[in-house]
Amino acid sequence: MKKWFEELVINPNPVISSLCYSILRIEPYSTCPHACTYCFRRWAAETRKNLINTGQIKAFRRIADFIAARGIKTIPFRISTLCDPFSEPERRFKMTLKLLRVARNKRIRIILSTKSNLVVEDPWIYEIEQLSQMGLVAVQFTLITLEESLSKKLEPMAPLPSERLDAMERLHKKGVPIILRLQPIIPGLNDSSNSLLEVIMEAKASGAERVIIECLRVKIGDSFSREIGLDENCLVPYYGSKHLLGVDFPHMKRISESVRTIVDACGMSFSGYKETLFPLYTAENCCGIDLLKNACIRITLREIFGKAKGIEDLEGLLAELSRDERFIESHLDDLPRPIARKIRAHQKVLKRTIGSETTRSHFFPILQS
Repeated sequence: MKKWFEELVINPNPVISSLCYSILRIEPYSTCPHACTYCFRRWAAETRKNLINTGQIKAFRRIADFIAARGIKTIPFRISTLCDPFSEPERRFKMTLKLLRVARNKRIRIILSTKSNLVVEDPWIYEIEQLSQMGLVAVQFTLITLEESLSKKLEPMAPLPSERLDAMERLHKKGVPIILRLQPIIPGLNDSSNSLLEVIMEAKASGAERVIIECLRVKIGDSFSREIGLDENCLVPYYGSKHLLGVDFPHMKRISESVRTIVDACGMSFSGYKETLFPLYTAENCCGIDLLKNACIRITLREIFGKAKGIEDLEGLLAELSRDERFIESHLDDLPRPIARKIRAHQKVLKRTIGSETTRSHFFPILQS
């Protein structure tokens, strides 16, 4: 059970620990049949023999009981980060449905991430509507293009863009907070101003109130680059990585500024995911945690820079923030030790990252622009 508890927390690393809010997760399935060509699960996750992650599911049930019995405040759990929880296996096994019922019964806050229209079918939509009425859920839909031909090329087994928009609209009419994940933005494919405008406007019309973007990242030599004819020379090491490539900062900044302009005109809020362009963001966080009732968040670079111009007294600043009831750091002593220990490990990596001259230039390009 200790190992399964630990699996509910994403492993610390400089990028996740510094920038990510959703470090609590449940992955009900170990694979996804959408077959998206840009999917980073192929190189970001270990290969598992079993389709269903029974250990994580058992651990979530246990931690849900623990949280409910003690009235503990915590950050939301994301379902899920790597494999769509509403893909075809869900029709048969209904593991995500069981997790939603646990969340409803134990009042656990949830962020759902999907590109599937199964989410609006019965009995799933009933559970999501009930969670929404209690302020316990927000749903993120990934949508990167409205062109069916391009969608079929990049996401061959996923529902069409029109089907996702219909699902967004149905959930919106039920009062569920809807977030557009415009991810990934791929140079030369879906990064034109017209493409971005069309996707955002259609998402807005379907009920989305927030836009999250993330630019492409690929493993060096990944077949995806060859399949779409992407010139890797237009990419740079992803935050100094020796294995990953990402979009260079000037391009990332242009895209973010363009999206911000569109989002403002649509009356929506906006955030990047790992782009560090904090002054451009109008949403409190990228995940939509603030759309949930009485949810905690964790301390990231954004909170640190929002609190002070400089980071000369980092220890003092972190200590001050950690006493704030809004942050999970204030409640770690209440959580089971394996989970609390791993969340603290994220904070240690965050502190090391900020103090490292080597990584600072990769994480804070906005400060030098």
